[in-house]
Amino acid sequence: MLKDIGVNWVIIGHSERRTIFNENDNLVAEKVAHALESGMKVIACIGETLEEREAGKTEEVVFRQTQALVPAIGDKWANVVLAYEPVWAIGTGKTASPQQVAHALESGMKVIACIGETLEEREAGKTEEVVFRQTQALVSAIGDKWANVVLAYEPVWAIGTGKTASPQQAQEVHASLRNWLATNVSAEVADSVRIQYGGSVTAANAKELATCADIDGFLVGGASLKPEFVNIVNATK
Repeated sequence: MLKDIGVNWVIIGHSERRTIFNENDNLVAEKVAHALESGMKVIACIGETLEEREAGKTEEVVFRQTQALVPAIGDKWANVVLAYEPVWAIGTGKTASPQQVAHALESGMKVIACIGETLEEREAGKTEEVVFRQTQALVSAIGDKWANVVLAYEPVWAIGTGKTASPQQAQEVHASLRNWLATNVSAEVADSVRIQYGGSVTAANAKELATCADIDGFLVGGASLKPEFVNIVNATK
């Protein structure tokens, strides 16, 4: 059915499916195998909970989750993207450290690095200060691997709240961030890096957000589980 409406990629193993719907490693692997056999490409999510991280089990968990995928993927790795998605960092305002980003890149993974301010920081006029500081912390961790990184501007106050940055607010931050990259990293990186917007993206606001020059797509959360998701996918058409 997904192929029939032009969907080529699916997200499998998302933290909410693992934690809320109790989808274990074996079920995730079965879904990955079925999607690949059906000719689709897969974003396979892996990541530990806060309890597992604090117990020093991050690598144990991530390696176990990945090992379960190996036979399911077989020789189709060209059609798979692994997404390291630490459960403790989703919708909490916490983010993976630069060291964790560096480790993921050194392990051959691609990274969606999320940045964004809290409501208090926005109201205090500190949005750019916060976003630039968070990005600066990533620069040395990323090194020359910017081709394997997507930046996602995810204002904390707009995640799962029903609030969203206006297209003007989102574009201002994205444009400022791109200018910052040109000055502090390189013009080439600023031109080529994808900067997505995430924060209560819906079918109602996606089309206008998609017209913004510096927004390169969306990091969609809850709306990806609703029928309206197809309208978000088609927002640029």
